[in-house]
Amino acid sequence: MKNKLKPILFIFLILIVSIYFFFFGFRKKEVSLINNGEPIIFAHRGVKNYCVENSGESFNIADKLNFQALEIDISQTKDGVIVIFHDENCKRLLNIDTNICDVNYASIKDKKLIYKGKKSNNKILTLNSFLNRYQKDKIIYLDIKTPTEQLADSLLIYLGKSKNYETTLIADANIFFLMYLKIRNHNIRTVLEGFNKNRELLYYIFPHKYKPDFYSSFLSEVDSGHIAFLKKNDLIKRKIVYGVNKSNLDEAIHYGLQNIIIDYDSTMIDADNILMQLKEYNR
Repeated sequence: MKNKLKPILFIFLILIVSIYFFFFGFRKKEVSLINNGEPIIFAHRGVKNYCVENSGESFNIADKLNFQALEIDISQTKDGVIVIFHDENCKRLLNIDTNICDVNYASIKDKKLIYKGKKSNNKILTLNSFLNRYQKDKIIYLDIKTPTEQLADSLLIYLGKSKNYETTLIADANIFFLMYLKIRNHNIRTVLEGFNKNRELLYYIFPHKYKPDFYSSFLSEVDSGHIAFLKKNDLIKRKIVYGVNKSNLDEAIHYGLQNIIIDYDSTMIDADNILMQLKEYNR
């Protein structure tokens, strides 16, 4: 009987050790904070109340207003080109009733983006052209619209070539998509979206080695209990909030949040003054 138990106990021990190291061992090296831990504001799809979202014009306006960071939405066309495009369907922005994943880039690259029901002077941007323009001097938050293995592999190639890991954040709510990126390249910075109040358990689900580097949610999904959890686990500077505008900016500031994706409009104080408020409150 004892001889039979020995192999079983050995296998059980190996299993326990494997589980331990998968979830708790080989801790990853902690990546640096966004903007060296200083407050930062992202322009949500650029500054889009003056022009069409996710366009060269909206990003140029954000640049002129001294935004240090940009949030953009990325999708992939049928032929594998990564484009800056929010909607699953092309109807609202290109007046084509087809999903973006079902069209080839060549068929849409010269079409004008729609703004307030009219054609603008802006065309759809590729991620490659966008990064060539902004990646060196901006922090970029890439909001993944449809997480696929093909898109993940394409992003791995882009970032593998550019090496701009510290200024590029890849954000999605799909934990398997984020883990796939981390497994393939541990230098990539990931953001778990949908990290809401009452969902803090998600933090413990990831193995240490593959945990997201940052956590994001709508500001409306933050409460005092969530803030307490973030502070307890030293995550307050790794939290990013979106859904922030003039009506609730003060709420974000008074929570002590410092990484904010903002829907900026001309009635607000300028980006520099918003940053000043954030820095004063977080001293």
